[in-house]
Amino acid sequence: MSVFDGNRLSRELFKLDAERLPQGWYSDAYFLNAVRLLEDLNRMGYTFAGTAPKGISADHVRTGDLEVEMQVFTRRRPFSLIAGVDEALALLETGTGYYDDQGRFVSTYDRLRVEAIHDERGYRKIKQALAKQYDVSWNSADIQVVDVNLAGDRRLILHHRALNRILLEEKDARLVLQHLADMWGYDVLMKEIDPATDAVLKEHAASPRPGIVRIEPTS
Repeated sequence: MSVFDGNRLSRELFKLDAERLPQGWYSDAYFLNAVRLLEDLNRMGYTFAGTAPKGISADHVRTGDLEVEMQVFTRRRPFSLIAGVDEALALLETGTGYYDDQGRFVSTYDRLRVEAIHDERGYRKIKQALAKQYDVSWNSADIQVVDVNLAGDRRLILHHRALNRILLEEKDARLVLQHLADMWGYDVLMKEIDPATDAVLKEHAASPRPGIVRIEPTS
């Protein structure tokens, strides 16, 4: 772990080719290959198989949920070379942008949100992310009955509070809601709600199928 004094190295120190870098020069194809590999592994359900910091369990972290914060090269064993944050920031500052109709380069670096791990506070973010696997709200859907009109059509209304706007799988939601409607004997409506804004993100509805034993509500 490094100690960061709060000062960044200047872009000029790295002597980057400011003319050709924005045009796409020096792009390493192996970065794209690594992205494709990680995406394929994520679709196949691969999980983290590396060594996590002491006291942290990362066995169930999916490959697609990992964030690459820095590169480690082991070309000088037993020492490792870490590709630092300062040079990465310098590359972004130099090459982020587009060319306008007059061929002038317009920098959009100031619109980027760049995060970097450099000290204990950065590693705390990783620990918090990994600890979420033990948080019930992240592993189990928060679905609650919010209303039922016993004196009217007896429709049952549920809310799923979609943490981080993550919706339920369409097929699973439909099957569970249909089973609930069959048991209830009346229409069931479920709304997926954004907890931050209370906005309705999606709705699911089901009606009971005939010939299914149902639960009679008590008044």
